[in-house]
Amino acid sequence: MDIHELKAYFFNACAFLHIEINEIQPDIYHLVFPKKLHHVFKEEQMNITFLKEHQHLASFITTESYVLQKIAHVVTQQPKGMSHAFLPFSLQEVKQRARQLFSPDCTITFQQENTITQRYLVLWFKFTLKGFKVEESLRAFKYNLATGDISFLPFDLQELFSRVTESKKALPTIENIEEINEKMMKKATKSGASFVKEKTSEVEQELEKEIKRIHDYYDLLQLEDAFAETASTVETREEREESLKSERYLLIEQQKIKYTFHEEDLTIEPVEMVVLTEEIEYCEMTVSNSFGTHHFTLSGDMENPFICSLTKRKDGPFTLISDGRILLQEKARVCTECLQTFDYTQMKLCAVCDTSVCHSCAKRSSLTQAALCSKHATSCQGCRQQVATNEIQECGSCRDPYCRSCLSGELCELCFDLY
Repeated sequence: MDIHELKAYFFNACAFLHIEINEIQPDIYHLVFPKKLHHVFKEEQMNITFLKEHQHLASFITTESYVLQKIAHVVTQQPKGMSHAFLPFSLQEVKQRARQLFSPDCTITFQQENTITQRYLVLWFKFTLKGFKVEESLRAFKYNLATGDISFLPFDLQELFSRVTESKKALPTIENIEEINEKMMKKATKSGASFVKEKTSEVEQELEKEIKRIHDYYDLLQLEDAFAETASTVETREEREESLKSERYLLIEQQKIKYTFHEEDLTIEPVEMVVLTEEIEYCEMTVSNSFGTHHFTLSGDMENPFICSLTKRKDGPFTLISDGRILLQEKARVCTECLQTFDYTQMKLCAVCDTSVCHSCAKRSSLTQAALCSKHATSCQGCRQQVATNEIQECGSCRDPYCRSCLSGELCELCFDLY
């Protein structure tokens, strides 16, 4: 595993064992072991690093280091008893974020608040994949005690343990615990195939580098042979080329085999079971402004549900436009004619004054088809067509307005005939 995966696994395992981690310097971490692990590590605290250049300052962690191996072993040796954890999903942050994401022209109200309680049986598994290198991961699945659905726990261990507290309520009675364990083991085993595929995919770049190195080496040998005086006959040159071609192929195939993980090399071990009680707060949210109203259902466990209907961005600030859609405020425009709000793709700019007008209110010049506001649209006295005010000129005699198609000189046709 690369350094990022190694750090993630190490930190998750530490969180699982309740080992406190603090970064005391860039890339140097201070570990504080809980009292129950003092006898295992023979010390109460230590400094670690994942960078070789800092190994004189702290214990250098690699996949083969003593500290990591010890922690991985302790994880699998944890007592298999059950504990009861409580995980609340409050609406407080969701509401605060909602208020921040809408522009001041919007009024936000919350109503119909309630709380739904769900209980799960959570089982952690340690995935160990042994190939040309060892890949390890801690993964958890949760079994809904009401519905029987099994899903992947959507938190890493550090985040989960930072959010849960020990429940003060008694453990609920679970009569079919062995049957549930069997189902969850099957779920974990089924996910093993995707884990192996994922890890094989991750080492593809390493494999490509090895294959390139082999090609470069044999390309150089062939180049040297082309200029070598020892390759005196056609037969010996052909034999040599065939030999190098065969060697190249065999080495590449060996590397492909080496860099491929197999499902039979994967072991999955259950390491801890927790009854998890989730309390999720729900409410109805209403957003309104002078152009309309929009309703949402919010829950404490949801991500940002607000999205710009035009750009699909979620960063806000948002507003409501006249057709009821949610839009980033920067993408909204007010029509100077009807005073309704639209997204900018529904607007036209007046060719004379550059003010915004919606498709419904926009006038059109019969000469150029350019959009016009009502202030800068007029009619030609000759053809009676609608044109822009800056496309009009007056007859030098009667002063009637004519477009440039109808007035080629200084006088309109009628006045020209009179003169």
